[in-house]
Amino acid sequence: MLKKYLQDPSNPYRKDLAEFIVKNELILPEEMEEVEQIMYSPEERQRMKEIFNKSPIMQEWLKEWSEQARLEGLAKGRAEGLAKGRAEGLAKGRAEGLAKGWAEGRAEGAREGKIEKAQEAICTYLKIKYAPLSSEWLAKVKEINDLELLDAMLVQLFQAATREEAQAVIMQTLEKADIFSFRKNLSYD
Repeated sequence: MLKKYLQDPSNPYRKDLAEFIVKNELILPEEMEEVEQIMYSPEERQRMKEIFNKSPIMQEWLKEWSEQARLEGLAKGRAEGLAKGRAEGLAKGRAEGLAKGWAEGRAEGAREGKIEKAQEAICTYLKIKYAPLSSEWLAKVKEINDLELLDAMLVQLFQAATREEAQAVIMQTLEKADIFSFRKNLSYD
């Protein structure tokens, strides 16, 4: 029928039948290509393509196929881009996280080391200058984890002339550090 239509495209009956076949999807595009290869010469195939490309249903199919291909390409591109981005981001994030964690860990370790050193210096000073001093006082000094408070306390302890002044400095620092529960139970021996 399609061959007859190509021989006489002016026949409206044949044109309607050809469009009916295409419009109602009685022949699939893959089948159409096979039929074209078997039945028609290259010139006839070109003429059929022109006819089908002008067909409203073929125009609609082309739009659908084009949109479907675009969406599939977009989905594939997104998936590939996402996978690549995740891999690159993960590698970069790991490297940055490792560097940041290392730097933060090192800084925190240095700060803790300074705090321990200040606590030890204060305890050593108190043991030497005001012996005997209760181990409770020394334990409370070890609970103070604010480096600025410890530094200020050490300066004030150096300025303290008596044991009582030193104990007052320790008590004030404990209060500033919010270590109150210890205050009532401290012995001065």
